[in-house]
Amino acid sequence: MREALDLDLTIQVGARVQVSPRGMDGFGGTIDYFEPNFVGIRTSSALPRFFGRNAFGQPIGMIIHRFGEVGDAGRIASDWREWLDSVLG
Repeated sequence: MREALDLDLTIQVGARVQVSPRGMDGFGGTIDYFEPNFVGIRTSSALPRFFGRNAFGQPIGMIIHRFGEVGDAGRIASDWREWLDSVLG
């Protein structure tokens, strides 16, 4: 997942990042949590979270806590689902 997000494995909490998921609009933010199985990014409007449950035989998951105007939530979910399928499939 870190590779798919183009995040350096040595990145530290507090680092500014620019994430450009393939086929989606990129976004900038600050790493606010970074562990072997969890990446958290804080942006001005959201908290994207990517977590590996593969240690428990489960798929990688993600959640986005959005603040303010969400827009088309169904489309956002569909775009991220397609992206996850493309990088994990």
